Amino acid sequence: MKLPRCRNAVRLRIGSVAVIALTAALASRTSAAALDPEKIQVQYLPRDGAALVLWNSVDNATGYNVFQQEVTKPGSPSTETTATAPVRITATPIAAPTTSLLVDKLTNGKPYHFTVTAIVGGAETDPVGPRVAQANGEDLGAFVAVVPQKPLKLSGLDGFYGYNIGTDIPGSHTTTPDADPTITMQASGWDIQNSADGQYFLAVPVKGDVTVTARLADGPTETANESAWNLGGPQIRGTLDSGSVLAMTQAAHAGRLQFKYREQ
Repeated sequence: MKLPRCRNAVRLRIGSVAVIALTAALASRTSAAALDPEKIQVQYLPRDGAALVLWNSVDNATGYNVFQQEVTKPGSPSTETTATAPVRITATPIAAPTTSLLVDKLTNGKPYHFTVTAIVGGAETDPVGPRVAQANGEDLGAFVAVVPQKPLKLSGLDGFYGYNIGTDIPGSHTTTPDADPTITMQASGWDIQNSADGQYFLAVPVKGDVTVTARLADGPTETANESAWNLGGPQIRGTLDSGSVLAMTQAAHAGRLQFKYREQ
């Protein structure tokens, strides 16, 4: 798939790669009787031939419906993304207090959007999904894409998946099959800075202290659009929220090397 926006190929020789704690991936419980589209209260995680959709509970909700779309053409800017019409995949609302659904029979490598509605007082709220990150106050699009995929095992750790954070243009990755693998990242998104990020993130959940060791073998590469700050590198995040706390060692195509972080 051609990635038309900020696509940068980064080859990393990895001892241990960027890691993430998924346990804190959702926003806090809302007191309103509806999901708030200004907050990331719906999240989805890629799985092999499936996606795990999670959402925050809504006060006084009796159930939830989940809707699915197939992304037919990722766009740049995101407002040009096209997708099939939303289809409700819950025959009947999922009864509260359940706040997750494993959607199976999906195609690996195909991007999807999922949205969730709540049933409150017999009425259904508007659908809400993970929003694309905003740059300088500009809304860059609608919903983040999730791409089902087979998990990777790297450096003895099982369960690496590629996550699209704050971007609806899917990234990708490939690895060499040796004991000291080289990972090539084909990334997307607008940047990793300020109050929110748009990026592709290959990660595994961990708990406690961790050491990340990586050697940059090549890249980031030049692209047809602005290339100087095409970037990549090992990163640790607190959550999958585009505004999560993070620490990162960054290499850029022509920009300077940086250590960057975001505090709460």
